[in-house]
Amino acid sequence: MGQLIRLGESAPRTFTLRLVKCLLTRPDPSRPDSYLPDWQHVRVTFDGLPDMGGRFFAAGGTAQGLALRITDMQGQDSKPGVPMALTPLTGEDQELRYVLQLVGNGRPMAVGSHRAAVRFRLEYF
Repeated sequence: MGQLIRLGESAPRTFTLRLVKCLLTRPDPSRPDSYLPDWQHVRVTFDGLPDMGGRFFAAGGTAQGLALRITDMQGQDSKPGVPMALTPLTGEDQELRYVLQLVGNGRPMAVGSHRAAVRFRLEYF
C-alpha cells in the first residue's frame, strides 16, 4: 500500500496467455479438401467491471481508491471490453505477455482486502 500511495501504482506482475497447439490452417466448410487463408493474427479483449471513467478494471472489497491496470508488453493499456491491437501469429505455440498492476483511481485510499475478476477473449483473423 505504501508504494501505491507514493508512486500511484504497485509493483508490476507479469502474466502470460499461452497459445498451445493452435492450428493456423482453416478448412473451407463450403468446399471439401479446400482451405481458406491461414489465420494471421490474434486479438485479445479483457473484460470486467470498469472503474471510474472506464480506463481500468474495478477492484472490489474493503480497500478503497484502487483499480487494476492491464498493459501489453509495449505499454498499451487494456480497457474493459475494448479489443487490444492485433498480434501477429507466429506458429502453433506462442506466448502473449501482459503486466498487471494496482493503480490509484483518484479516490482517497484506504487499506483493506481487494479482489477483481477479469475475463479474456481471443479472436483469430
